Amino acid sequence: MKQTKTRYTIIRYDDNRILARFIKNITPFSFRNWFARSTPSRIDKLCKRVQRVLGIHSLQFTVTIRLFADRKSFVAGYNRLYGKTSKKVPRSLYDFLYKVIYVNVDDVDEEMLAHEFTHPIFREYFKQSPPRIITEILATYVESHLHDRIKRY
Repeated sequence: MKQTKTRYTIIRYDDNRILARFIKNITPFSFRNWFARSTPSRIDKLCKRVQRVLGIHSLQFTVTIRLFADRKSFVAGYNRLYGKTSKKVPRSLYDFLYKVIYVNVDDVDEEMLAHEFTHPIFREYFKQSPPRIITEILATYVESHLHDRIKRY
């Protein structure tokens, strides 16, 4: 298994093509981005943006992101980790115990990763993590307001 480190993440993947697809999928489309070289620093920019949307600044933490090449390998990894607990397997998830974000590269986008980043940010920001339903509500808020203009109070 290969890994790449950024300021906020340790990304684990099986093949360099998987990492390249992941970065491409979380990079919003624009004329400028079309010609720019995608780099793992894009992940840190997104993480900083999530912190700004939440009003949390300069938080230092590290989260592992485990990349799966496709839905089939994601489901197999999910079943290996959690057993066949449910027929409904999520599209992505954050494991609170191991501090790992699990992602299907074929199905990920910028908003989904922002949603998942909200969970470890809250875990690090609060001495006691809020109930999961609260973090889910705020993660959904981040996902839908990621590109809004942020007001400073």
